[in-house]
Amino acid sequence: MWAIERRSQERIVLPAVLHAYDATKVSRELYNSEQVGQRDLLGLGITFSVPTIMNGKVYVGTASELDVLGLLN
Repeated sequence: MWAIERRSQERIVLPAVLHAYDATKVSRELYNSEQVGQRDLLGLGITFSVPTIMNGKVYVGTASELDVLGLLN
C-alpha cells in the first residue's frame, strides 16, 4: 500500500513524503522517501495527490513537478 504525506510547518509547505506499507500488515512501513537523504526527495506536497504505480515505478505529482521513483540498477 502506498501513501503520500503532505507536510507543512507554520504555513510553509514542505516536501511530500512517499510511504510504502506491507499490505498484509499495514503497521509495517517498508519504505519512505526520506530514508536516503536527498536522493528520493519529492517536490512540495499538494492536497489529494495519489501515487500511481506502473511498470515498476511510482509516480507522484507534486506542486511543481512529477517525481518518478523506482529500483536502482
